[in-house]
Amino acid sequence: MENQLDPRLVKQIANATGAQPGGELYPEALSKPGGVADSYVKMMRHNVELIAGSMK
Repeated sequence: MENQLDPRLVKQIANATGAQPGGELYPEALSKPGGVADSYVKMMRHNVELIAGSMK
């Protein structure tokens, strides 16, 4: 789920389909300082690891 989306929509889709949300992606905005995606490199690493982990 993108960090800028309304989480209610994701929860509604998950409830309707039985899918599990995979975590929070950072496609356009960084996390707060000290967060998992507070730099471009950390953001890209986090997103790739999250997507790859969700595909297993």
